[in-house]
Amino acid sequence: MRAIKAFFMFWWEFLVGDTPEIFVGTVVVLLAVFVFPKGIVPKAVIMVLLVVATIAVSVWVELRRKIRSTKR
Repeated sequence: MRAIKAFFMFWWEFLVGDTPEIFVGTVVVLLAVFVFPKGIVPKAVIMVLLVVATIAVSVWVELRRKIRSTKR
């Protein structure tokens, strides 16, 4: 049981680590590219926009963390 827990903790730390928003963003990007039907907007454009949004959210969250830590 201890080995199973260690295995899952490794993968949690490896995938999520300190920035869970990047993990969530990656999952959202992959699901969106997989689910969106072929249409007016190419999937590559959707993917690029979602990746840029993920990076923007990650930077925003980190800036908020830095601002909160300097106020204390």
